[in-house]
Amino acid sequence: MPRVTQHEQYERHLFLRRIWTNFFSQDAFADLSVNEQWKVHAFYQPDKALDFPDFKEHLRRIKREQPELCHVAGKLYLRLQAAFVAAEAWRGTPTVPTTPELKRHLRREDVSLRVIARPKPDIDKLIQAMRMMAAEDAKRTKETEAIRSDTFTDDNITNQSQ
Repeated sequence: MPRVTQHEQYERHLFLRRIWTNFFSQDAFADLSVNEQWKVHAFYQPDKALDFPDFKEHLRRIKREQPELCHVAGKLYLRLQAAFVAAEAWRGTPTVPTTPELKRHLRREDVSLRVIARPKPDIDKLIQAMRMMAAEDAKRTKETEAIRSDTFTDDNITNQSQ
């Protein structure tokens, strides 16, 4: 298999960036395990808008620190690309031409749970979850107080029956 140039790696970064920033395309990442997603993020950094010089510097650093990641990330990129193409074809909007190499990766399996790893926490979603938890907690507290205030004594029961 021929080596991938830095320009081709940068094109891959831009492609993955486009998938990552599009809510409807982002589910292609879920075809990879969480650990595989972390590897893609570590190598291609799709969550960051990098220009070519910055990406080149990142490549130099990552190849020095984790030389095996280049090969692994390339294979994961092909699987991600295949997942994206399959999802787009399913939606009826093919946007990437298929190659023989890509067609090998186009097999999809039914999955009941899909996870998308995020390199940074989504603060808005955390705030939303905390608000929902607070509202649920307040509702439970209110219900508990209502139950406690409805105390029945023998006097109340005999007075009601008369």
